[in-house]
Amino acid sequence: MIVESSTLPKKGTLENQKKVFQTLEELFRESFGNSHEETRWFFAPGRVNLIGEHIDYCGGSVLPAALQMGTFAVARRKESAEIVLESTSMENRVSFCADDPVYLESDGWGNYPKGIFAEYHQRDVPGQGLEILYHGNIPGGGLSSSASIEVCTAFIIETLNQFRLDSDTLQNRKEIARLCQHSENHFNGMNCGVMDQAAVALGKKGHAILMDCSDLAIEYVPFELGDYALLIGNTCKVRKLTNSKYNERRAEVEKALALVQKHRPVNHLCELKMGELESTLGLLPDPILKRRTRHIITENNRVHEAVDALRVGQLNLFGQLLIESHQSLKDDFEVTGQELDTLVEASLAQKGVLGARMTGGGFGGCMIALVHHQQIEAFKHNVSAHYQSKIGYFPEFYQTIAGSGANEISKS
Repeated sequence: MIVESSTLPKKGTLENQKKVFQTLEELFRESFGNSHEETRWFFAPGRVNLIGEHIDYCGGSVLPAALQMGTFAVARRKESAEIVLESTSMENRVSFCADDPVYLESDGWGNYPKGIFAEYHQRDVPGQGLEILYHGNIPGGGLSSSASIEVCTAFIIETLNQFRLDSDTLQNRKEIARLCQHSENHFNGMNCGVMDQAAVALGKKGHAILMDCSDLAIEYVPFELGDYALLIGNTCKVRKLTNSKYNERRAEVEKALALVQKHRPVNHLCELKMGELESTLGLLPDPILKRRTRHIITENNRVHEAVDALRVGQLNLFGQLLIESHQSLKDDFEVTGQELDTLVEASLAQKGVLGARMTGGGFGGCMIALVHHQQIEAFKHNVSAHYQSKIGYFPEFYQTIAGSGANEISKS
């Protein structure tokens, strides 16, 4: 179903959440009809990665935060084993048997939730039929809309089937993240790490998450910016990461790791410390693999420096680390591109900006900037004008704070 944009909340807002769900409830009943089964409400956020890019699949530490925007869903059990999915932003209805979820190119967006059903089917969760209507208000790329709908679907399946992967609440959320990552890797062919799904499942309001991607050990870090705000800038470039060089980058670092392992007893590149950087690069004859490995090791170090800076309120240092991260992603990892570089360069030229960098997989998508509250409107105007003059169309901006992780939403 395609719903007029004025019917539902604008991108980037979660105000009047109950009204959003009430509107979705009406749309759900228009589409699926009435039933004696009750409807349930669910929400899973998107995520923004503050720093620590392209190292989650290298066993690195990352610093994401859940957003206030995300995936809303109204869901209901049905008597048959049929799963029926609709989205407010897509025309096609996706339906399949809970006992036989198969990837179909024609199902498009529906393959992300379908992959989650496949994972639970492999774990012998009963083939309970469900009807689900999704609504997402995550803008652009780089903010994990795929992880958001995956984790949201996992919470729906577990809640309506009265099933849990683990009896411990925190551990269950970690297992959901791993399941969703496995689905995206193997069902949808996107060779991502676990950070996105884990941030969506484990988010905490007002906090970033220091996450060790080798074992999903987490620590919540207060994300307090004082006179500054976190702005997300969307390049508005159309992209699909499975068709980009994302998977190629992962293959490159795996090749580098294999070469390093001939000389060092490590499981992940991020086990290597800054003091080992030069000697490690000396083990790699290919200059491309040298650059990729330099980014991995230095980015992992920047994450820990950024956490230390946030803990003592050194926002200037935090901003500088954002700048260094972007430069490394541009020069050593080569995942930025003209649109992101233009947006970041224009941002850093503005008054009241402490730092900016791309966020997410790159190749388009989004960037973040740390901007003084008094300069936000001037920032948006000036950066938009510069970007439009260079790229030919306007970017979009969203102000955000760290939100909570996925959950069922009470109707009361």
